[in-house]
Amino acid sequence: MKRVLLLVLLTLIIAPSFTVAAEEDGLLERVQYYGIEATINKDFSVSHHVTLIFEGLVSNLEYNFPSEIYGLEVKNNYGHASCTSDFTVMGTNIKCKVTTDPEQANKTQIEMDFNTTDSIKKLFGNYRFEESYGISLPIDSMTALIHMPPTGVLASSNPSESYYPENGKTLSDGRHILLYWERENVTSSEELKYAVMYILPGEPADTSNFIITLLAVIALIVIMGVGIYMKRGSSETRIENVMPLLNQDEKKVIDILRNHDSEVMQKMIVIESDFSKAKVSRLIKNLSERNIIEIVSFGKKNRIKLKVNLGKPKKTKPDSGYSI
Repeated sequence: MKRVLLLVLLTLIIAPSFTVAAEEDGLLERVQYYGIEATINKDFSVSHHVTLIFEGLVSNLEYNFPSEIYGLEVKNNYGHASCTSDFTVMGTNIKCKVTTDPEQANKTQIEMDFNTTDSIKKLFGNYRFEESYGISLPIDSMTALIHMPPTGVLASSNPSESYYPENGKTLSDGRHILLYWERENVTSSEELKYAVMYILPGEPADTSNFIITLLAVIALIVIMGVGIYMKRGSSETRIENVMPLLNQDEKKVIDILRNHDSEVMQKMIVIESDFSKAKVSRLIKNLSERNIIEIVSFGKKNRIKLKVNLGKPKKTKPDSGYSI
């Protein structure tokens, strides 16, 4: 199950393009060696070290990385490399002007160091590192090495269920768990995506999922409560909640309905309220739109009904004409 979860979580990332120009302005056709090393830091940033070795002299190099990077440092072990980086919606584009001393070597070895802050995601108490290092040139040989944080352990007791690709090796340097892959004769169309799911023992329990679940339950209870409340036939609470929301004219209409056992012809409301027909029609329409009353038509006549039983208004004693 965890293996399936990991595979689902690995989002599709477009492999970065990669171009290399030779000293004579031709294009080199392959990479002799491609090395990838990623170190997961305590602050959840990731330090990346990329090594590229070409058999031949390189003059221009362009490397696209799918995430935003910072702290870029590039060196040519047999000469000089001057590089710039530019972040776009497609990732970070690194462009380098390269000069190699042919007296030192007939090959170019470029090493890049940079950092990212969006390679780690947290989900259900686990941490997931995922990054794509794809290039568009075939590779003779390559290695990939991931350094987990000092206290990090693989999320599953079955190691191969916690990382991708599944054919990696689990190593240790005494302080970190290391994940290692090596490949030969990699084609330009092959995916070079690496991921690992890990946990940090001793970390305070993640309460975010509990809070989300609790809020969802509370919301469901409120929705159910409102539904039950709207369907209730008679309730004194209904009086307390509805009547204060009505103006004096609307209350007078409701009182007439309550005096007639919650149902009366609209003509009778006009007579007893002493309001004009137009005003009564307007009041009836407003109360109907607020779901307080129901209008039942009989030809050209309307019968008005309370949708809920609000009870009858308290009757007052007739004025005796004197007080003591």
